[in-house]
Amino acid sequence: MTKEQILSRIQTTETIRLEFKTITKQLGESFWETVCAFLNSKGGEIFLGVDDKRNIIGIEPTHIEKIKTDIITLANNEDKLNPTFGLFPEEFKIDGKLILRVHVPASSLVHKIKTKKGEIVFIRQHESDIKIKSNEKIAGIVNNKKLFYSENEIYPGLNLSDFDENIINKFKNLIRSINPMNTYLLGDNLSFFKKTKLYRTDFTQAERPEGFTLAAVLLFAKDDVIKSILPHYKIDAVVKKQNQERYDDRLLIENKNLNLFSVYEQLTNFIKKHLNDKFYLEKDKRISLRDRIFRELIVNFLIHQDYKDASVSEIIISNNEVNFKNPTNPNPTLYNSFLTTNVASFPKNPIIQHIFGQIKLFEGRGSGVLKINNDLPKYVQGAKPIFIEERIF
Repeated sequence: MTKEQILSRIQTTETIRLEFKTITKQLGESFWETVCAFLNSKGGEIFLGVDDKRNIIGIEPTHIEKIKTDIITLANNEDKLNPTFGLFPEEFKIDGKLILRVHVPASSLVHKIKTKKGEIVFIRQHESDIKIKSNEKIAGIVNNKKLFYSENEIYPGLNLSDFDENIINKFKNLIRSINPMNTYLLGDNLSFFKKTKLYRTDFTQAERPEGFTLAAVLLFAKDDVIKSILPHYKIDAVVKKQNQERYDDRLLIENKNLNLFSVYEQLTNFIKKHLNDKFYLEKDKRISLRDRIFRELIVNFLIHQDYKDASVSEIIISNNEVNFKNPTNPNPTLYNSFLTTNVASFPKNPIIQHIFGQIKLFEGRGSGVLKINNDLPKYVQGAKPIFIEERIF
């Protein structure tokens, strides 16, 4: 995010998805209340070092590293936030003053913060964080999330032998190369699934079923397990430049290499095979616009799908356009066709999104659309993206 984009955000008033905090030396409880409220609602952005009147107060330079460390560690500490959720503060210097931006996406789980008075649930209404005391209201939040997010569906019949250990180890090695202190690396594989919320207990039901989730299956399960749970699973990528009736080339992902990491690699290679990589310099450094644009598109294509929908996901490369189509659970707050200049993140599979973020394939900051909008005209002169939010995105 650029300085100009930060200033644009700060110039607006607090909303259901935007909060300012006058923090100069240390985090307060109100920060965690807002984090909890955003996770349980529609997500949002928190700016630290900015007061309620949008004045940039700034964070004391000698305290900013401690504040960043506290955000990262406490967000992953069940004694503060339960379930935990990884947060990644961004530091900016505006007019000589340091501020932090913390993007908090909507979560598919219901989160609580632990206080001296016990665990408390917060939701976001207008520009306020509201404490929820009624068990009936908490159950309502849970049920609403269950209706919207299918990634948390539990499959009690699955066990560790249904998952591909090679994929798990490859993922852990990638995390280790980025952050060797990541708590996901501690313990055995079952502990890993529990920490990442890919193995969970459904406390809303009397029998409390527990097990691996659909997100766990899509990310790490063996091909036969994925196909058994999702028999309709299919991703079809075709090139239609010469042969409009049929296709020039095709990648059909249907029976093998079905986990999302493998799918990402296959689709990336297919794009590289069929689209040119033009020469482009950015600050005297060569940048692959093709790779940057389509990395964003492919990742968003995968993490925002409704995998319970039997509709086929497609990528169609023609002479004049590349069309991505995938079934999704549309955001009712967006227009069918929306502008690409100020789009907030509304994840359809927050747990899957979080996992991709751990290995830097997804930033989790709602900036993918903005990046595509910025890079595409540089890649093809005069080109612009069109995003249509319907059942088929």
